[in-house]
Amino acid sequence: VSTQSTWGPNLRLLNLAFCDQLQDSALVNIVQKCTQLAYLNVSRCSNVTAATLGEAASSLKDLEVLVAHDVADFKGDLGYALRRIDARHLRAVDFSYCPTLTDTAMLCVAENCPSLEMIDVTACPGLGSRGVEAIGRRCSALMVLILKLNSQESLSAQALSTIACAPRNLRRVDLAGVTQVDDACLAAMIPHMPCLRFLSLAGCVEVSDASLIMLNVYCKQLQRLDLSACRNVSLQTLLDLIHDIPTLTKIVLSESCVSDFEVKMLRTVRPKCKIVKLAHQPPPRDRTVAFKPFVVKKRAKKPPPKNGERGARK
Repeated sequence: VSTQSTWGPNLRLLNLAFCDQLQDSALVNIVQKCTQLAYLNVSRCSNVTAATLGEAASSLKDLEVLVAHDVADFKGDLGYALRRIDARHLRAVDFSYCPTLTDTAMLCVAENCPSLEMIDVTACPGLGSRGVEAIGRRCSALMVLILKLNSQESLSAQALSTIACAPRNLRRVDLAGVTQVDDACLAAMIPHMPCLRFLSLAGCVEVSDASLIMLNVYCKQLQRLDLSACRNVSLQTLLDLIHDIPTLTKIVLSESCVSDFEVKMLRTVRPKCKIVKLAHQPPPRDRTVAFKPFVVKKRAKKPPPKNGERGARK
């Protein structure tokens, strides 16, 4: 990759995702040639170390988007790498499914990225309360926060309640699978999110009608709401929500206590609002079970009829 002579300083977008053989030296060589990169994707590049990523990104003064999705074997301290990034223009970071992401790394992001608008930290088990609090208190320009599938014990509901402290223009918040989220947590967040368009609370089993009432009061621009597996939500609150927020276009109620008849009732309130309730699908069958070949069984021959029976049947 590093021998490409056609790449020059005018290259703006570089996607190296799934380049398993990419080495540190090649990445440094590329970045030295492409100094005006605005988008860099190193997802699944397991041979790239955190120190090299920081060294490479430190020379990119115009970097706006950094994607390091699913780098399970990321060697080194990612926080050290982020300290070296000139993040004045960085607008979006994607560290989803990155187990080496820690609170130290998120503190570096929050301190050094004043223009950050999007953060994706899906399924990062190393992320704790300090990292989430840093996002909520320092990322004032944040518009999109994807925090789903983070139910680790190091992440508290009190830290989650600080998500909307500094950002005043949050448009999308995805908390699917974050089981720590409850009504008290949302009560501290919702009043600070008047521009919210998309909210996912799928799997947040502690959420009840109290949170939906607050959404009805403060989030008048809400367009999509995912309440899958939220079994403490009543039909009357949903009716009020659909009636009072005209911008709502989709509500997901899969695995909830709302019956199919009640779903039809909700659809009649505003036909333009799509109510989705998917049937529960059983988990796929374990393919490790030994396969039993299909055997055609031979039919047993019937004994010949005795004298007199054949005529009786006729």
